[in-house]
Amino acid sequence: MRLYLLPCCLFAFTSLLAQSPGKLKEISIKVKGDQIMYDATDCVDGGLIAVGETDSRNGRGRDAWLVKIDKSGRKIFSKPFGTNDMDDRATAVAELPNGLIVTGGVSEQKSGESKVLKAWLRCRDPKGDKVWDRELGESTYSLQIEDIIVNHAANQIIVIGIRNERLWFMVTDYTGAKVLEPKIKDKLLDDLPIVSAKMLLSEGMVYVYGAADFGSEKRSPFLLKLDVKGRLVQQPLIFGEYTVTQTGQISRLDAELLLLPCSKRKSNIYSDLACIRVDTALDKTRARFESVE
Repeated sequence: MRLYLLPCCLFAFTSLLAQSPGKLKEISIKVKGDQIMYDATDCVDGGLIAVGETDSRNGRGRDAWLVKIDKSGRKIFSKPFGTNDMDDRATAVAELPNGLIVTGGVSEQKSGESKVLKAWLRCRDPKGDKVWDRELGESTYSLQIEDIIVNHAANQIIVIGIRNERLWFMVTDYTGAKVLEPKIKDKLLDDLPIVSAKMLLSEGMVYVYGAADFGSEKRSPFLLKLDVKGRLVQQPLIFGEYTVTQTGQISRLDAELLLLPCSKRKSNIYSDLACIRVDTALDKTRARFESVE
């Protein structure tokens, strides 16, 4: 289950952990410096793992970090890792049977803009210590990793990212070795610059919730349904009447998918934070837009 914890800048990050059915406990962990959390997910032991980046070297580059807390909120470990004076960003995390898998990238700042130089996968044991590191993609293009999920049924890792403003999909084994790197073929998506993407694996299908840039500061959400080999199962849905203001999350509730956050467009004015509810058959006529109180 992916938690609804959205990217944010903070001096402490707060999570809600289920203590018993219907009850939540708020946990805060203090950290030092300028922290940005990009992803968090719950663990089979009831704890939580989170990843992000921190300015820990006095402006000479940013370090990625990995934190795990147990179900009572006690910190198990906190691990920073960086690459010399480059910017390291950990963007997504998932749990393996005997450890954790973290993905992200190394970038550099030029003319005020950040350019991804290389993407990576990093496997860590249950204590957060290094098992292996692998680079992804090629140095000839910019690849930004957006999300990662584990397909336990096939002992595989599924990674999705953005390469030259187009969706990029890869399947690896538990050692990080490439199994598949298919191209997601769709004419509509090929014509749209992709700016974000998050995944959900459910009943053998991979659902991708992302945003495409339609220009004029309008980033409309889209939803894809793929098999575990990255093949489109049906045509993508584009929700042109909505906009995505930040990286979204996708979850499942019974027979519906929840797409969060988004806003509804009315004459260039957007409503407050809301979500889209759509069934797993991707029937757009039954999609519902709901405000989040």
